[in-house]
Amino acid sequence: MEENGGADWSRTSDPHNAIVVLYQLSYDPTKGTAIVGRLLYPSIDFLSMIHYELNHVALHVTDVEKSSKFYRNALKLETIERPAFDFPGAWFRLGEFQELHLIGGRDSTVHSQPRGNHFALRVDNLDDWEAHFTKIGQEYLPRRTRPDGAFQLFVTDPDGHHIELFTGP
Repeated sequence: MEENGGADWSRTSDPHNAIVVLYQLSYDPTKGTAIVGRLLYPSIDFLSMIHYELNHVALHVTDVEKSSKFYRNALKLETIERPAFDFPGAWFRLGEFQELHLIGGRDSTVHSQPRGNHFALRVDNLDDWEAHFTKIGQEYLPRRTRPDGAFQLFVTDPDGHHIELFTGP
């Protein structure tokens, strides 16, 4: 059995009949694209239904201004232009291509916890983030090590949404 690109070629007599499907991981017309290819069988029927990227995370918040201040100051996120929707909100850049969308008007309880609903930001150095949080008086859960060797800590926004900051193993 020959394996190539995660495909099991024992099920086909000619591995050269495989097709290459390009999955677009990220797209930003001002910065270009990042593409990765994966070998798949020609019989796969979903070629017209490709997921290109995780474009944004949306959080429902009580007070857009208070939450925006947290994401700008505590997490150092860049504010980006938001279309003129008919409801309150704010948008932020997450890394190179993804975005955080805050949507105002939340009036229900947030159910978020480190092992439950949260999103994660890969950062360069947790020491610097811990020093930053300490300096500005932002509470955070102490650093811990995941089973894969990555380091992580969690911070909570004004509405109770948990955000993980981590460095890779």
